[in-house]
Amino acid sequence: MEKELKAFLPSETDPYDLGQCTLMIDEFMRIVMKNNKPLAAHMIEVVLGLKDFTIVKLVLQDQEKAELNYSYVLFDLFVRLNDGTLVDIEFQNEKTSDFNERLRAYQSTLDLRQMKKKKKRAKDYRDKIKDSYIIFFTRTSFFQDDAPLVKIGHYDFTHHREIDLGNYIYIINTQYQDPSTSLGRLNHDLRCSNIHDMLDRQVKESLLEFRHKGGAKNMSDEVKALMDLAKSEGRAEGRKEGRKEGKAEGRAEGKAEGRKEGKAEGKAEGRAEGKAEGTQETKISNAVSLIQNDVSEETVIKSLHLTPSDIEIVHQRLQANA
Repeated sequence: MEKELKAFLPSETDPYDLGQCTLMIDEFMRIVMKNNKPLAAHMIEVVLGLKDFTIVKLVLQDQEKAELNYSYVLFDLFVRLNDGTLVDIEFQNEKTSDFNERLRAYQSTLDLRQMKKKKKRAKDYRDKIKDSYIIFFTRTSFFQDDAPLVKIGHYDFTHHREIDLGNYIYIINTQYQDPSTSLGRLNHDLRCSNIHDMLDRQVKESLLEFRHKGGAKNMSDEVKALMDLAKSEGRAEGRKEGRKEGKAEGRAEGKAEGRKEGKAEGKAEGRAEGKAEGTQETKISNAVSLIQNDVSEETVIKSLHLTPSDIEIVHQRLQANA
């Protein structure tokens, strides 16, 4: 673990070397972006084109519990601007199967937060609901055309026009790294692990300041704790999955063993029943033969220990042979 951590962490001697860390890695992003309003504002300005705003609130790994169950939404980087606008910035390395549903959950949660917040003299929804944005920086394209930026809004299919409801989703493909554009330079630096090679001045200066403040020396324990936490969570998930798989395998093995045992028991029972039936048939045949040779029925019954059902079968045989 210590060896892996040392390789993962930024160098303590080279101020430009970030090791294997990039801002696309959650553990590193949380540490660099902590209270880093200037860098968050820069990302918002580059992607959304917003100007003349200030960030009044910045929260990392912000959690919003659902009202009706135990599920929750976890924002990577939640931002509130001075005019009430909400921005959620996400760093997504893989496309999950529930990605579309996740977008809906995040967008509805941002709206719900604004409805929960008490505002004085809120006459109608225009006073309660401000614009909201979700920005997803993705490691690969989530769409077939490899577009560098996909903006998702609302559309009126009847009149074939866009409808501005004030909530937007921006999905940024960080594979797009055209150095002639501000978005391309930002994308490059989000995935860059050496400050010397960075192209975006704001990102570069922010990380250099982080290093000069002793970031590499002070972050070891924090990153290790985060990695240990992730490892612990992974172990718990693995244990849960292992229990489920083990239970299924155990059930299958138990069923196979039970089938084998049941077959053996059934075979033994069948053999016993067959033997009993054979013994009964011999008694009945002997009884019929003795009575046909003038041995009294009473003597035959006593000597062969015939049951009432045996006697009934003997009578039927005698009548059939008469």
